[in-house]
Amino acid sequence: MDESLADSSHPSSESLADSSHPSRESLADSSLPGCAAASPRRPRPWSRRSDLAPWLTLGLALLATLATVPLIWTPIRLQQYRSVMHPEWHLYLLGAQLLAMLFFLLFGGLPRSWRGWCVLLLSNLWIAALAYLSAMDLLKPAAVYALVVGLRVTILGLWLFVVVGALVTVWKLSNRTRSSSAVSTTGKLWFSALVFLLAAEPSAALLSRMLDNPKRVTLPRALPEPPLGELHVAFVGESTMAGFPYAKFGIPKVVGWQLTQMYPDQKVVLDDLSAVGLNLRTALARLDKLTVRPHLLLLYSGHNEFFYDVEELATDLDTPWERFDGVFEWSPLFRVLDQRISRHIGVQDLEAQGARTLVDRPLASPEACEKRLTRFGEQLEQLASWCERQQIAAVWFVPAGTEADYAPNRSYLSNAATDSQRKEIESIEQEGRSLQESGRWKEAGDKYEAAVDRNPSFAEFHFQLAECLVHEGLANAAAPHYAEALELDGLPVRMTRPWRQKVGEVAHRHAIPLVDTASVLRPHTPSGILDRSVFLDYVHPNLRAYYYLGTSAVDRIERDQLLTRKFGQPRARVGTDFASTIAAAGFTAKDLALAYRRTAEADRWMTRLRFESSRLSQDAQKYEDWSRRLESGQIVPGQASTESLK
Repeated sequence: MDESLADSSHPSSESLADSSHPSRESLADSSLPGCAAASPRRPRPWSRRSDLAPWLTLGLALLATLATVPLIWTPIRLQQYRSVMHPEWHLYLLGAQLLAMLFFLLFGGLPRSWRGWCVLLLSNLWIAALAYLSAMDLLKPAAVYALVVGLRVTILGLWLFVVVGALVTVWKLSNRTRSSSAVSTTGKLWFSALVFLLAAEPSAALLSRMLDNPKRVTLPRALPEPPLGELHVAFVGESTMAGFPYAKFGIPKVVGWQLTQMYPDQKVVLDDLSAVGLNLRTALARLDKLTVRPHLLLLYSGHNEFFYDVEELATDLDTPWERFDGVFEWSPLFRVLDQRISRHIGVQDLEAQGARTLVDRPLASPEACEKRLTRFGEQLEQLASWCERQQIAAVWFVPAGTEADYAPNRSYLSNAATDSQRKEIESIEQEGRSLQESGRWKEAGDKYEAAVDRNPSFAEFHFQLAECLVHEGLANAAAPHYAEALELDGLPVRMTRPWRQKVGEVAHRHAIPLVDTASVLRPHTPSGILDRSVFLDYVHPNLRAYYYLGTSAVDRIERDQLLTRKFGQPRARVGTDFASTIAAAGFTAKDLALAYRRTAEADRWMTRLRFESSRLSQDAQKYEDWSRRLESGQIVPGQASTESLK
């Protein structure tokens, strides 16, 4: 019985194959009546690629976007390549789009679905938009606005999605009639968004606390005593303290060499913590690098305060979206990301190369300047108190910058400028420049003097009036206008009077000796005006000026009671003249050539901060020529207006 059932109910594989899979011949024979037998039609080659063109176009749009990003946020070292590519970038985009589309349509054919047409059209519109923004020089503003709006839409959308989804989930759970293990795609997305926000918001709050607090600085609590027989000196501050642009010479070298003469029984150890581009907060943060407690600390800082925390300057601007930000401020994630974006906006405004105008606006409002000045004073107080607790002798420098030879970066009016005021000021500037170029200094001076009377807060007119007075031989009359142009600069890369006074006030309260840079260097200038006779550029002293500053610091150190009690009375300094100090530092003509090349690079970088920078460009070229001639041996130090090492 079993065998018969098996035979009748389970046909063999051969019979199945025979009955259910007719051969090609039988298929051909069983064609419909009246139709000739034919082989299956193969699809045409282009039908398989009918949706290929849209996706190739989408890839081209993504590639164009990635290639455009470096033109939006370009590293400083690549700015020269941006200047080469950017003017013609829109032509490159349109040309690539035209050639690629011809190839894509020829190879892939026209799309045969509405989705393909949408991808094709939107991708082409995106590339065309990139080309338009590039041609109008609007790439960076558009990118910033996209980030700003995108962040707000994303944060709001995520929270609305999670909150509404939570309400829907609670409603469904409360009205559920039967159990179900199925979860919809929307439910999975909602759960993912919920987990993301629950993890991201607390993490962002923790991160914001861990980031450097710009209002306070954490200083080392306790440091071990230095070994016996060693005199440790810490140098703290910016590029001037670091001796820029001279790699082998500066205030630390001068102080170290002269202290060696004063305390020959001690090993003088220089803990140089200074670096290019630091502000006071970041300079003090480097005290963590100390391994022992120094006996002496020297500070030179104050020129770079507006190159840091630029997101504050960006949020200080009047922006169209700021009225809605109160809705988002409760979100730590929004605050952290918005700070990063605001930093980009601040840097864009700070370094808006080619976008500056004669009548500009100040980088920061009076309220923002006062806030930063107060913070600067608090950080100085922290340092002074720390030195007192640690029994560390201190000497502070009051920084200074060149008054002549360096025009203000931004000039502005006390009130918002009208179109008629702008045109009037631009007309005065053009007429004055024309008179200056033709050597008619008296007429140009009269025009600028009248303009200063009408616009006393406009820095450019003060500077140009001073230039005219100097050419007329009236240096005494020019000095106050040079000084006023520095004080009124809307982008103060040179320390202004309130900041210099703050250094003096804090130092006076804590009995810290001061070296007033301006007072030290003025006697070494031809007319008492701080100019290129003592400065290489806007803030960096030349070789002899560094020597004068270092020697003045040692004069204060020589009378310090803490050092006297520790090491006894210092000996007279012998062999500490300029030439001996230069020789002790091992400074050569090659080092001078390198310094001039660095100065040229710094001048070229500074050109982006000003509306007209032909003078800076000329100075940069001059230093470049000096560097080349010194390296090749065509001249030696002291020739062709270069500095002497003797």
